Amino acid sequence: MRSDIPTLFDVAEKSGTEVKAFSEVNTLFSGLPYANNIVDYQPSKIQRALTTESKHKRIVFLHFWGAHTPYGASDLSALGETAELLKSGRDDIVRHRYSRAIERTMENQIAPLIRKIDPSNWAIIIFSDHGESWTWDEPYHGCTLKNSVLRVPLFYHIPHSGNPSPVPPVLSIIDLYPSILNLCQIKNDYDGFGQDFLLPNNSTFLRCAQIHPDPLPNDLKIDVTHNPFDDPEHGRQWALFNEQVKHTCDQDNNLRSTVDIFDETVSNNPKWTNDFFDTKWNELCSASKWSDKPFQKEITSDRDILDKQLRDLGYIE
Repeated sequence: MRSDIPTLFDVAEKSGTEVKAFSEVNTLFSGLPYANNIVDYQPSKIQRALTTESKHKRIVFLHFWGAHTPYGASDLSALGETAELLKSGRDDIVRHRYSRAIERTMENQIAPLIRKIDPSNWAIIIFSDHGESWTWDEPYHGCTLKNSVLRVPLFYHIPHSGNPSPVPPVLSIIDLYPSILNLCQIKNDYDGFGQDFLLPNNSTFLRCAQIHPDPLPNDLKIDVTHNPFDDPEHGRQWALFNEQVKHTCDQDNNLRSTVDIFDETVSNNPKWTNDFFDTKWNELCSASKWSDKPFQKEITSDRDILDKQLRDLGYIE
């Protein structure tokens, strides 16, 4: 992450809003600026956070891991049974396990919590941070900006609003940042790439996504002898998209693609030129005071904690 950029938790707490954050794998956030905000997933504390009255506004963040790789495989390893199934073409088994893992998370963890809270007092936002590709060049996620990774579910309930549909038909996950700030009526000077998806907006506004595969590893881009996948090189990428088109630029490899937003077939619209998207990208970067901030330096102790967590989760040996 870039240095000195205020996180949603920071901005909320400075405004007097209470922040309670829980994760099933909280050490996975080691080294990130909001790591200290997130504690172990503890049902009793979560229930108190959701049901105890307070004179302050409150944000409760819950991070679930059950639907993540390897989706309940018996060996609990991303590099083991699930990887071999994908390599052998049995993605039907993997998809079934993935679907069941999602069902368990929704029905056994999220739904019971929702039933316990007062929907007239709480806004609820349920989303995923990424999808999965299950392809030779991206076994899971972390390498590309394909739709299989970018397209994620978003469910929301906003009290007394009638729950209107998002104004633009296509969103970016970064739109949640300004949307939540405004929903909580938190004053802020946010000028990042996200846009409040509940405010009137021009539907042709280009949304943004970025990925920087290095130096952080992809789920399976680990130096292990039994990695069953090829190890393609992917560079830093950005994508701009709306309800019609998605343009992706791999900056390190000088690769481009312009495709239909939904089926990812090549777009032949003469309007969507590389120069057009370069101009829009430069405009976005110029408009944000955060674009030129340096990336945080990795601390060795944090790297050791993360490596241990990844090892415990079956990602490395």
